[in-house]
Amino acid sequence: MMPGDLIAFFPGSYVRYYDLPGHAWRYTWLELRGARAQAALERAGLRPDSPLRRGALSAPLRAVLDEIEAAYGDDRYTPFFPVAATWRLLDLLSGRQQAERGGRMDPSLAAAVKRLIDLEFRHPLSVGQIARELGTTRTTVFRHFRQAYDQSPKQYLDELRLNHARVLLRGTRMGVKEIARASGFRDAHYFGRAFCARFGAAPTAWRMRMAAANVVSRK
Repeated sequence: MMPGDLIAFFPGSYVRYYDLPGHAWRYTWLELRGARAQAALERAGLRPDSPLRRGALSAPLRAVLDEIEAAYGDDRYTPFFPVAATWRLLDLLSGRQQAERGGRMDPSLAAAVKRLIDLEFRHPLSVGQIARELGTTRTTVFRHFRQAYDQSPKQYLDELRLNHARVLLRGTRMGVKEIARASGFRDAHYFGRAFCARFGAAPTAWRMRMAAANVVSRK
């Protein structure tokens, strides 16, 4: 291997590599987990039968790796930084910039946005923040997500939060304001309006209705 080379280790594969005399190596190790990890690496040109990419360490890729090292070195990063950094890494390896210039939709970006929302919807989160974490623009995030999932990121985020709030209303004794905060809503009034629009009743009224229905069903 030479400086700038990139190698992937796949489960069940055996890889033998060695350095050149007089050339000290500096490694950055990343571990990808998940059902689609191998597919993502293959999309980036790394396969079990061809796990090496020569000279893959471009300046943008080096910058991402340096950022990952720095973040983990002082343990200061946002909860969804690992997912965002992984997407940026794979994005650079797979050459998404070419697809972007061609106007084609990149499903990996939409999937990365969805994954971040799924993980962090209970916390303060905005489309602009997601775009910054992924190193792209708010407009690009909105366009790709809508193409992939037929709704905006904000609509998907609110739907997750409202469904989570509904579970808490029915299964806990938490107050409405507390439930709003626990579901990611910073504004309790907005939460109340959104909940009513989605489920046809204000949170308190909906909770009472569910409690009454539960009593009737037990008789």
